[in-house]
Amino acid sequence: MIEAVKEFLRPETVLVGQGIQSDVDWLKLEEGVDFARMFDLATMFKTFNPRFGNHSFFSLSHEANTLLQPGMIEDCHDPAIDAQASIQLFKRYATDQAALERAKQRLLATRPKPSFAKRSGYQHEGVCMAAFMPRMCICDAPSKRS
Repeated sequence: MIEAVKEFLRPETVLVGQGIQSDVDWLKLEEGVDFARMFDLATMFKTFNPRFGNHSFFSLSHEANTLLQPGMIEDCHDPAIDAQASIQLFKRYATDQAALERAKQRLLATRPKPSFAKRSGYQHEGVCMAAFMPRMCICDAPSKRS
């Protein structure tokens, strides 16, 4: 499967995605070899949250459902819809700083729907979904929370 993905890539390819580094690592892609650069939407929409005194990161579903179309991304993971939403968000906000700042404020002001992981108690069918919630972890894997 990794080779099938690599067939679509060129050294000049720009990858766009939400938290894309984990995908690049999983696929064992090399910057400068398999692609030119990557653009992480999570970083683009990262916003200082004065209410909590820290930076907020948003999920792709929250970004798409708030900024593009309500209900665009639901619980069922669909890579094609995720890709479409990612490209639409990139095209709309990557080069317009004023629009991006308004979008960040809208994301902060809109309460996200609780994630499937949270609604499931951070586990589903024995699978731990607590990578960012160490106190709920049932598998003792290292936390991804920074």
